[in-house]
Amino acid sequence: MKYYWHIHHEVLLEPSDDIGERIEYIKNNKPVEEIPIRLHLLKEVKGKLPEAYAEAYKAYDEAWKARAEASKARDEAYKACDEASKALDEAWKACDEACKAYDEASKDYYEAWKDRDEAWKARKLEIEALHELECPNCPWDGKTIFPNN
Repeated sequence: MKYYWHIHHEVLLEPSDDIGERIEYIKNNKPVEEIPIRLHLLKEVKGKLPEAYAEAYKAYDEAWKARAEASKARDEAYKACDEASKALDEAWKACDEACKAYDEASKDYYEAWKDRDEAWKARKLEIEALHELECPNCPWDGKTIFPNN
């Protein structure tokens, strides 16, 4: 997993397995006046991130994926419940199981979120210093690369 600065305008640092897909999305879907600054600032992190943050983000990412999968299963189960009035009991059973899986995945997700935030707070100055080295003259204001919007 590689980390990049400014994949999204309101996020300083994120990992990506396929940055080319994001670049194509920016080129094809973002306002034309935003494209140059987005592409200029979107770059791979060259320095070493704090290990505690990288580990916390990896756990968060895994929890997010599990939650997304559980969310899909839950949504599909709800749809089955609506469409299968003849088999309502079976559909609600599947829905209940999906909700339990979603609840378990959400618990792990929120725990990973908390751990990621704690890792960020503990290493914020170190990460921001690395950002300043790698993105000189960057308009990032702590929230966005478009501070005047």
